[in-house]
Amino acid sequence: ALTSLFGLSIVGVCDESENIHLHTFGAVMYFGCYDVFMVLAAIGDHLTGVGARGFGRACRDALAVVACLLVPYVVAGRLKDDVEAWLEWANALVIIAFLLYDALVVHPCTDVVVGVATTTTAAQKGLGEPLL
Repeated sequence: ALTSLFGLSIVGVCDESENIHLHTFGAVMYFGCYDVFMVLAAIGDHLTGVGARGFGRACRDALAVVACLLVPYVVAGRLKDDVEAWLEWANALVIIAFLLYDALVVHPCTDVVVGVATTTTAAQKGLGEPLL
């Protein structure tokens, strides 16, 4: 997941018009690595029995499979540019939906509000006085 975020930072910094090769490298790193992470997270949860079960987990696992099915079409570069762009955006939306399902349904996190981590002080967590 961390490798994919590095790829996303490359995509955010370098536009297609600036350097298509660097932008493509970052996009492939982001989509490829995060899609692999999603599948491994789903398999890991099934093997270890961690996380909620039921409809929410099934939806999250289906999103991981859909994202992996989209990647070869985006990376291959054999489709029309418009179709590739739509598939790339579809994959990005699937990743966002996976994040939300994972954080709010499968592994309920009290520190996550709509995919954004909230901050709590050390005193609120019962760890004593904050350092700063």
